[in-house]
Amino acid sequence: MAEPILEVRGVAKSYKQGQIETQVLRGVDFAAYPGELIAVLGPSGSGKSTLLNIMALLDEPTSGDVMVGGRRANSLESGERAHLRNHKLGFVFQFDSLLPEFTVLENVSMPGRILGAPDLDARALKQLERLNIARLAERFPQQLSGGERQRVAIARALFNSPSALLADEPTGNLDRSNGELVFSSLREQAESSSVAIVLVTHNEEAARFASRTVHILDGKLSETSLQGKA
Repeated sequence: MAEPILEVRGVAKSYKQGQIETQVLRGVDFAAYPGELIAVLGPSGSGKSTLLNIMALLDEPTSGDVMVGGRRANSLESGERAHLRNHKLGFVFQFDSLLPEFTVLENVSMPGRILGAPDLDARALKQLERLNIARLAERFPQQLSGGERQRVAIARALFNSPSALLADEPTGNLDRSNGELVFSSLREQAESSSVAIVLVTHNEEAARFASRTVHILDGKLSETSLQGKA
């Protein structure tokens, strides 16, 4: 069996305000493997976004370990964590955060520009082709629909060929039709690129597109189930 790309082991997270301590995550164990689209479902306040931020190395657990590519990431210095995050992880959020003054092609290649990568336009166009939106390359974000913008955001997140892609409520601002397009695009990218995609959402529709669904409630993973393909 393949090694997990992303793994959390016994992760707990709590916040303290004065004498009051709030437990958000309670000993979570979780692993994501190449080619999986995992939907983490739960209501607001269940801990799903906190879990995603810890997996993204944007927050640190109170206890437990985060493994990225077999490497214990939460023990690294901040600069090393940033390097690992930039090279191994991609991100898609509820708000696409596309830069309005740049074209779609330029937005997609932006992660490569930051790292000084070569062949930016050719690589960006290839990502757009894989998502069937190459026709949008020369448009600006304000000329796109919400679903198109999110697929551009997915292309941007995959530009540096991350091992794992983390998506936080990527369909939160979309209608059902556009939301399904985004879920379908994520599933196709997981299967074709062998990237592990972890999607946190309260949208139960995500389960139809996921290879695996995890339910989180009160900071604990309560159920894991295999899903059929939509």
